[in-house]
Amino acid sequence: MILIFTVLTSAWSCSFYIHILFAVNASDADVVIHSSDNVEFRLHKKNLECTTGAFPSADTPVDPDEIVRLTESAATLEILFQFIYPRRFPSLKDLDFDSLISLAEAAEKYEVVGLIYACEVNLRRYLTAHPKRVLEFSAKHDHLDLVDELKPILVETPLSELTEILPDHVYKPWVSGWSILTKAHNFLSATCRASSENNIC
Repeated sequence: MILIFTVLTSAWSCSFYIHILFAVNASDADVVIHSSDNVEFRLHKKNLECTTGAFPSADTPVDPDEIVRLTESAATLEILFQFIYPRRFPSLKDLDFDSLISLAEAAEKYEVVGLIYACEVNLRRYLTAHPKRVLEFSAKHDHLDLVDELKPILVETPLSELTEILPDHVYKPWVSGWSILTKAHNFLSATCRASSENNIC
């Protein structure tokens, strides 16, 4: 990856931009996108149309001098845009949790299906370390498999702490499953206390 730094000045202001050159920065690009931290990406509208659900179609007239400004950082967009081209996708296994959750939110926002799946798979690495944040994300975007996997992990978490996290269509089945898991958890805990030599402890 090569970074080219450019300073644009006027009588009133000085703007600092970074032109980022990597595998998807095309010389024949027909759309320019700026990240929240002023990194410039040059892409193809046709690829955005075919692989995302939240960008205008390739037939939409666009001023060639117009710049599309997004709210995501360059670090997030650099990975996201690699998923709009037909080539091997980058691995997400080395992303820390905050970077991964930001990327997952961007994938959902722009409906990049391949990246949505990749993020879901990688979020499983953080189920025990960040269960509430993964639950909030999963419930918000209907990743119900992740929600189910978090039930036994959060079995001791009071429902009052989850009320604001879970929408109604997730909260009701969660309460039903939580009741069953809580009873089983309490039974096993009592059994272990009564007999430390029991094989189930």
